[in-house]
Formats: sequence, structure tokens, C-alpha cells
Amino acid sequence: MAAAIYVVMNLLSEHPGRSGTEYELQLSETALFRALQVYQIGLEREIVTRITKLASSTDAETLAKELVMRR
Repeated sequence: MAAAIYVVMNLLSEHPGRSGTEYELQLSETALFRALQVYQIGLEREIVTRITKLASSTDAETLAKELVMRR
């Protein structure tokens, strides 16, 4: 779980549209949980896409926007 939290927090902290200082990021527990859910869905879709070699109906950019919007 720590690795997933690190990745999600890193993605959110390095987002170009984020406001705040470079080393500061504040999220509620609910927002972090939602961001982890979006990350997990994206990861699972990527795994299935690679195994089946079929294109996903949701692209990575859409999932990234969902991740940022739900903060």
C-alpha cells in the first residue's frame, strides 16, 4: 500500500496545474482514498489491456484528469 500511496502523492504533487508550494500537498483522507481508487482502476485496466492486447475504452489521460479532479 505504501508504494501506491507514494506514486499517487507524487503524481498529484507534480501535476502542472497544482497550486501550492513545491514540497507541500494537502489531501483529506477521503480524497486520498479516491485517488488510490482511480490509480488502481487505471493500473488494472493497463494490465488487462496488455494481457488481452485489446485497447481500453478509457485512455490514460482521462484517468489522470479523474485523479486530479477528485482531490
